[in-house]
Amino acid sequence: SDTDRHMIQAVYHSGAQTLDGVNFTTYTGSGTTHDGKFLFNVDEVMKFNVHDDGISVYGNAILTAASPILGATDNTTSSATQGGKLQLQSDDGAVMGDGHRLGVIEFRGAEDAGNTRTIGARIEAMNDAGAIWSDTVNSGRLDFYTTLGDASESKVLTLDSAKLATFTGEIKSERYLEITNHTTSSALEGGKINLVCDDGATMADDHQLGRLGFWGAEDSGSTLRQGAYISCTADAAWNATENGASLNFFTNDADNSLSQVLTLDSDKKATFTGNVRINDATTSSASQGGVLNLISDDG
Repeated sequence: SDTDRHMIQAVYHSGAQTLDGVNFTTYTGSGTTHDGKFLFNVDEVMKFNVHDDGISVYGNAILTAASPILGATDNTTSSATQGGKLQLQSDDGAVMGDGHRLGVIEFRGAEDAGNTRTIGARIEAMNDAGAIWSDTVNSGRLDFYTTLGDASESKVLTLDSAKLATFTGEIKSERYLEITNHTTSSALEGGKINLVCDDGATMADDHQLGRLGFWGAEDSGSTLRQGAYISCTADAAWNATENGASLNFFTNDADNSLSQVLTLDSDKKATFTGNVRINDATTSSASQGGVLNLISDDG
């Protein structure tokens, strides 16, 4: 009937009557959502569906061009909640399992003339709840991977549901690293840097917990040398009742020669390896000059 039908219409330019395009149109008297949709099947298997909400593809969708772009444009008035969206979803009819993947973005390139495509990097979204998802638990995390050598992928960064960023390698900044604590200030608050040693074994005596180094270039070829560093080492083998540690201060002299200058140990003892200078910059007088106070006070 005229109400329920499918029309294929050729549209021509006016004047020259050259073909402008072809319209594929369905008409339906039904008020049911998606009625009048287009269904495309290959070997009796659904591959492509055009419906009221848009387009559904069943299988892979590959975009090939000289400079391909996959765009998502939101023409709604812009706001804090609007904008083009890319949704990667996992839904097999069952609840998301612990550690299961929600979606992944892979960056691939050809490694030979035979179009063998290898992953150079990828970003994964994972269930981070420590349990299956529910209507009250939907924790997720992002894992970032890069490839080194012959298709050897490794995790570089994890952003978890507790707002913790975990890097598996070194962190480099072109300028500075700033850590700001927005919690109300107190004797325990403020920006913090934790240098942690944990290989699954107990800290042994004299093993290093962490190190803060100061580096600079000695030539125009970016040959870096360490001018000084501060390290923390265990003063004894650690256990449930022993966690003694010392701070060791090193400086560089002459041609890349590092030596220990000061140790602050767990017994509250400061040990200098060189001379200790006490300098008073005030104008000299009968009462001025460097002062060394030796005090005994047992309370």
